[in-house]
Amino acid sequence: MIKDNKKTTGFTLIEILIVSGLLVLFLVALATFGRDLFVFNDRYGLSFSADSNAKSALKKLTAELRAAESSATGGFLLESAASTSLIFFSDPDNDETRERLRYFIEDRSLKRGLTEPSGNPPVYDAGDEKIQTLIADLLTASSTFIYFNNDYDGTASSTPLTEPIDVQVVRMARFVFIIQAPSTRAPAPYTVQSEVMIRNVKDNW
Repeated sequence: MIKDNKKTTGFTLIEILIVSGLLVLFLVALATFGRDLFVFNDRYGLSFSADSNAKSALKKLTAELRAAESSATGGFLLESAASTSLIFFSDPDNDETRERLRYFIEDRSLKRGLTEPSGNPPVYDAGDEKIQTLIADLLTASSTFIYFNNDYDGTASSTPLTEPIDVQVVRMARFVFIIQAPSTRAPAPYTVQSEVMIRNVKDNW
């Protein structure tokens, strides 16, 4: 009697199902990783862009306020100060003419208004103000301007001035901006802040 020693080759149905299942799991894991990586990169890009804009705006604001001077009309270097706005005079373009600068929070944004003096004698015409948005997507309920007089000692015990604020006694300002982009892919809210002493009015440093 002759025996057939040939073995059947190939995969069984169970082996094919197992391999197919593992392949599906691998593809799902790969797709999930790719999605998460895209979301992370998107959030990081939004965060980096917002952080860069905010820091640039704070740098501009603090530099201009630090160098504040009396107005072209001879007025005090600060016009008004409040928790959501600050108006002062400075020369950001170094043309030896003090512009009227208005920083204010409006429509979930930090904005900057600039008015050049005109006429002789010079005046600041509100109709000539040029406004630009510096920081968008602010949490306006938490973003604020804070002011101190010459009692400020750099510690947490220093008491801020309360409104209405007498601009004649302001010596230092702190700016706190909390940013939250509206996108569902945006990063969590984060805070940028800065402090500046007004050079031309300081009298205790």
